[in-house]
Amino acid sequence: MKKNILVLFLMVSAFSCNMSDSIEELPGDYVFVHEGEKHNFIVGKHTIYADVVDYTYNDNYILACQIPNKEMYLSQLQSDLCSDYFCYNSYLKDSISEKYAKSRNEILADSTIAKIFKNKKVSFENTSEDIKKGEEITDSIINNDPFHKKVFSLKKVFWIIKVKSNLLFGPLSKDEYEFKRKELKLSQELKLKN
Repeated sequence: MKKNILVLFLMVSAFSCNMSDSIEELPGDYVFVHEGEKHNFIVGKHTIYADVVDYTYNDNYILACQIPNKEMYLSQLQSDLCSDYFCYNSYLKDSISEKYAKSRNEILADSTIAKIFKNKKVSFENTSEDIKKGEEITDSIINNDPFHKKVFSLKKVFWIIKVKSNLLFGPLSKDEYEFKRKELKLSQELKLKN
């Protein structure tokens, strides 16, 4: 949760001069951040990057429709990856501390990203060279990872978050989304406008 708050703060700070237009708390420690045109996203255990153009929710599910904004998506993903790298480094310095007890497995899962950043010699100084290397790493992930490639292969991307179990279904095409809705037996009252 602390990591999510840090990431949310970094993302909000990085993407606006005047802070967010609005923030709406969603179930399961998720938050919808409205930053204006093409800068809207959902953050929590999973992040649905910009631009979330429609969303709805109840206590059990969050549904979202995204029109991917590559520039913002790249920037937000890079911010997340850098945050994960910094958290992992802090964890390595103080791994037995109680402050990491709840998030130890989550931090260890980020070790692959940390190794990539370390191999590219990204420092913790956040220099312009570090930022450029972070952009290159993120761009490579977006262009080569099947998950992110699918996001950018669709004009509209649909997502379903099962709140209590923190399961993320997506990226989904419209047809896949409708099929998953039926499979999960979602109420007709819980539906997106788009």
